[in-house]
Amino acid sequence: MTFEDFNLKEEFFNNFSYDEIKDSLTGSINRQYLLKYMSYLIDNNIPFNLISFDIDKLKLFNSDNGHLNGDLLIKKLIDIILPLLPKNSIIGKLDGDEISIVIKGEYSYDEKWSLLRSIHQETRKPIIINDKSYLVTLTSGLVSYPENSNNLEELLKLLDKALYRGKSKGGNCYIIYSNTRHKDLTLKPEITMVEKINKIKNVFNNSKKKELLDNTLSLIKDLLNVDGAIFFSKNNICHANNIIMTLDNIDIDVINQEYNDDIIKVNSISELDVLSYLFKFMKANEMKSCLLFKMKIKKEDALLMVYSKHNKPWNENDIVLTQCLSDYLSFNL
Repeated sequence: MTFEDFNLKEEFFNNFSYDEIKDSLTGSINRQYLLKYMSYLIDNNIPFNLISFDIDKLKLFNSDNGHLNGDLLIKKLIDIILPLLPKNSIIGKLDGDEISIVIKGEYSYDEKWSLLRSIHQETRKPIIINDKSYLVTLTSGLVSYPENSNNLEELLKLLDKALYRGKSKGGNCYIIYSNTRHKDLTLKPEITMVEKINKIKNVFNNSKKKELLDNTLSLIKDLLNVDGAIFFSKNNICHANNIIMTLDNIDIDVINQEYNDDIIKVNSISELDVLSYLFKFMKANEMKSCLLFKMKIKKEDALLMVYSKHNKPWNENDIVLTQCLSDYLSFNL
């Protein structure tokens, strides 16, 4: 890569070498110099647009395919995006795994919309990494100086709001920040563990008994951000998920024979013996990882399962929340 690859013909960059300003992972511009460049534009009253692209479900991609392939994915996306940009643009890394672009000059709403649309169309096409084809989507936000703010710190906060708005709509979209439409938008704070447990308590306190199982399974699915949650007993099966189960039941007696532990943690289906019953059940239902809790409901054996269609390294909080739900179900069903 060279200065020319990233359109670095601005006077601002004349005093720097490419090695000094490049991001070690992608070869594009690093955060420090991206921020310095925007400060330079603001100090000289030069209008610009700032765009950031967040790769939807990148953590799951990295979990399934490895972080090295995740890094290659970012580089591939930069290669796709770069030729689509106006000549007065630079591309780099502003925060985490986001791809960011600074475009000097004033643009109309239609021009901004058209650029974002073309980038999203191109990046939705299959991307080849090590002879494998992947489909990914992006969520993007765009803010403008001085239209949205004349302060860099405030501009970055507005960009976070635009990205948050896009994520709250389900991702795979682009948000052009508007001072009128988005000014009252607040960033949702990370929910604490205590708040999550209180949500479970509230569901139990406020649900009718016939709705209790459905409501709690839906809640734990959302709190853990997984694909499904299922309760199995000898006489009842209830689940909250987004996929069709190809097997409607699970043999509780066989699971109890195969595993002595009350909590079964499977980060990847590859950890299981291919001849085991649990492996066959998960494979038939397209599950890659699961937490399985053995329960007693009125002295009868039951199982509570949460699962993902991706490899998921279950952490202690996941286990605590599911254990909490399991305990509440045991006392209330």
